[in-house]
Amino acid sequence: MTWMLDPGPTSLAQRRWLRSRGAKVEMSERARPVASLASRAPGHECVESISVRTAPATIPSPMRILRPLLLAFLAACLAACDPSRPAAIANARAQLVGTWLSESDEGGIRTRTVIALAGSGEFDEFEKTDDGKGSIREMQTGGEWSFDGTNLQRKYTRKQRQALPLNHFASTSYAIHWKGADSFFGVDTLWHRTISFSRANNGVRP
Repeated sequence: MTWMLDPGPTSLAQRRWLRSRGAKVEMSERARPVASLASRAPGHECVESISVRTAPATIPSPMRILRPLLLAFLAACLAACDPSRPAAIANARAQLVGTWLSESDEGGIRTRTVIALAGSGEFDEFEKTDDGKGSIREMQTGGEWSFDGTNLQRKYTRKQRQALPLNHFASTSYAIHWKGADSFFGVDTLWHRTISFSRANNGVRP
């Protein structure tokens, strides 16, 4: 880009400003019929030719932008196409089928929870709470459960043997961390509690 400026104090300030920003400033003369001045050749006007050179904008390559997305997509495809994954999930799910017991004591309130996970995808949950002051509460719930290989998910559709309205369904999920073949723990997303379960005999109650 070339700028043509009349000489004078203003152009000098502009010249200094442009030079401070890397512009190339050159002096040249161009024939132009104007009034002669003592400091100029007759019939000529001294003008500045200022060339401003700017660096081209750097535009990221499309592949540079898409590369992380493609890598993530390929990783997901490889995980999904792993022929051993469905079998591993099925084995872990089969290991969860059965009756599990959880016991906790928080602030003197003792809670015992029994969850019976059926192979059909149904579950029953029994909970007994004792506050240590003579107040005991028992709750029986149930619904559907599933396992995606990492998270044990439960959807509550029954309470005290009665079906719940659709808008009253509650769900909870937590990542399973096995401590052995017969125990695991996870953080309950509904109550935000870390819960540990151990395998129990079928038919056990709190």
